[in-house]
Amino acid sequence: MVKSITKKGYAVILAIGGTMVSMFLVVFYNGYNDALDLLTRLCALYGYFGISISTIMTPFLKRIKQTFGRTFVQVHHVTAALGIGFITAHPFFNAIRNADFTTFVPLLDSWDVFWTNGGRVALILVYVAFVGVLVKRKIPRYWRPIHALMYAVLLLGIIHAYLIQSDLAQSPVLLAIYSSLFGAVVLTLLVRRLQRQATV
Repeated sequence: MVKSITKKGYAVILAIGGTMVSMFLVVFYNGYNDALDLLTRLCALYGYFGISISTIMTPFLKRIKQTFGRTFVQVHHVTAALGIGFITAHPFFNAIRNADFTTFVPLLDSWDVFWTNGGRVALILVYVAFVGVLVKRKIPRYWRPIHALMYAVLLLGIIHAYLIQSDLAQSPVLLAIYSSLFGAVVLTLLVRRLQRQATV
């Protein structure tokens, strides 16, 4: 039997929606060159946000079901799918706008170049982690470490955003939001490790 979403669940959805609207307003009022530029920047922000949220919820399996009236997997897959969709659209819009599809090719010229363009590597890791889930029945012992590459994706993403002086780096509001998100992701990693040790 499917339970209905609770008031707390609606509050969480409202908070997420409000945060996304605030991101749009910051980017909009910071100014943009054209529609593709606006879409490129918003997709980067929304993609990172979605993947972060789907990661942060992982220690709260029972609470997610109680709050949203759906299983953890159902809620997790929705947020992850939205995050991956937006983060995939980000380089596509950028490539179309600049008529340069080499934006998907990782750059390994130097340490600085690697981190500045880390989003290219992050996009590849997103899909490696995603495939890890799809084949988890075939590799039950290894799919979790593969899926855990999402943590590396988020690390590469936030460093990339800061080094290229994106909206995140230029807006105190966005910097606060995304720094808090990344801090919560790191805390999630630690909590998950403690949970697994407790079940051994």
